[in-house]
Amino acid sequence: MYERLNQFIIWYYKRYKEWKYYDSSGLLDVENGPLVYYLADDGDNKVFAKDCYLLDIRSAYPTLVNFLYEKDIEKREFLKTLNSIKDKLAKNIYISTNLSSEELKMLGRLAKFVIVSFVLEIAREFDTDIKILELKKDGVLIKTDDQNVLILLDQLIGDDWYTKFNNFYTEFLRFVGIRIKVEKIARYLRVDKTSYYLNGTFDIKGLRKTAPSYLAEVRERIVNDENIEVLYQDLQKYYNKKTAMLLEFLNKRDEISRYYLINNTTILSPYKATPIKYTPGMLSKHEFTPWFYITTFISPVIYLVRTK
Repeated sequence: MYERLNQFIIWYYKRYKEWKYYDSSGLLDVENGPLVYYLADDGDNKVFAKDCYLLDIRSAYPTLVNFLYEKDIEKREFLKTLNSIKDKLAKNIYISTNLSSEELKMLGRLAKFVIVSFVLEIAREFDTDIKILELKKDGVLIKTDDQNVLILLDQLIGDDWYTKFNNFYTEFLRFVGIRIKVEKIARYLRVDKTSYYLNGTFDIKGLRKTAPSYLAEVRERIVNDENIEVLYQDLQKYYNKKTAMLLEFLNKRDEISRYYLINNTTILSPYKATPIKYTPGMLSKHEFTPWFYITTFISPVIYLVRTK
C-alpha cells in the first residue's frame, strides 16, 4: 500500500514543485495536513460566496482501495469480496471494518490528496488561483472568478469530464479509475462552524445544523421566500425573556421543547460553544438569552438568501 501511495505522491510533487501555485493552500501535505478544512474556521470569520463548485470523488474509497491493493497477494480475497458488493454504503462499511485504523487513515489522506491535486491541476492549466472554501475527506468546495475556469467547471458537470479536461494528469486518474463528480452550488455561507448551502435545495451541516423544531420550520419558510418581516414579528412573540419565563412557570413542556430545546434535551447558552443540558428552571435564569436563538439559527439563513 505505502509503496504505491508514495509513488503517486512523489510523482505529483516532482511534477509541480516549481509551480507558483503549488500547494498554496497547504492541504497537499499527506502526513501532517488536515483531512478537514474550512476557510472560514481558519480565521474564525464568515465566508459567503455565490456560484461555487463542489467536486468529489465518485466511490472514492472502493476505487482507491483497488488501486492500492491490486498487487497485494494478502488482500486478494478482500478485494474479491469488496468488488462483489453492489451497494455503495455496504462497500464502505466493508472497507471500514476490514482495514486497520492506520490503513483507513492513509486511505483518507490519499483521497484528500487526489481531490486537492485535481483542483490545483485545473488552476495550473489556466495559470490562475482557485480558492478552496471547504475540504472534507474526498470532496472540496471551490470558488474562482476566472472565466475560463468557470466555463470548464460548467462543462465538467456530468460523467464525461475526461473528454472536457484531458491532460497527462487526468489520464493518470482515468488509468487509476478515479472519476470526479462536479456540482454547482448557487449560494454558500460558512459561519459559527456551520455550512449553509442553497442550490434548489437547502442544506445545513455543522454545529448549528439541528435547531428547535419551530426554528427549523422558520428556516425553511425563509428559504421559500416567505415575508421575513412578518416572520420577525412572530419570532419576537416567542423569543423574549417574559415569554420564556411564563412558559416555564406554567410548565408548558411541549412549547418549551418546540421553541427552545435542541433535540428535546439541550438549550443554547451565549457562554458555551455547544448547547447545554436543559433542566427545569433554566429559562428563568438571568444568563438565558432567548434572542440568541435568532442570531444563531435564523440570521445566517437570512444572510444566505438576501445577500447580493
